Amino acid sequence: MVVIYGINELLNPIKAQLSEVIQASMTDVLGLPESKRCAS
Repeated sequence: MVVIYGINELLNPIKAQLSEVIQASMTDVLGLPESKRCAS
């Protein structure tokens, strides 16, 4: 699991985009299947 801490006003507008980048990185680098995605 990846935990991101930040200021709500700054993090909320990019939360979905950040989630996509983290998931893509974990899939590419660690070889995790897309089905291992966690809901936020």
